[in-house]
Amino acid sequence: MTTAVDINAYANLVAHRAIADTEFLCDWVAADHLGGHDWCPTVLEPGDEYTLVLLLDPTGNTDNDRMAGRYCIGCGYHLFGNPDLDPAPTPPA
Repeated sequence: MTTAVDINAYANLVAHRAIADTEFLCDWVAADHLGGHDWCPTVLEPGDEYTLVLLLDPTGNTDNDRMAGRYCIGCGYHLFGNPDLDPAPTPPA
């Protein structure tokens, strides 16, 4: 079992620190956050750390957990507030 960076009990969200295995864009799309920009131009490449957010199955069946977002460390820091950015465990395989 892994320890979460942050948990929102109402939305069943959990954030983990993960390592990219493919290239993808940060999923940050919102408004008036992070210095006023409404999207993040960060391209994550294999080997980069990022924040993986999972939507947990409320029944506890981890096979039904699904990805809610993948954020660069800067956006993940602001959204999920791990203040010292120490490495957190990767999600279960």
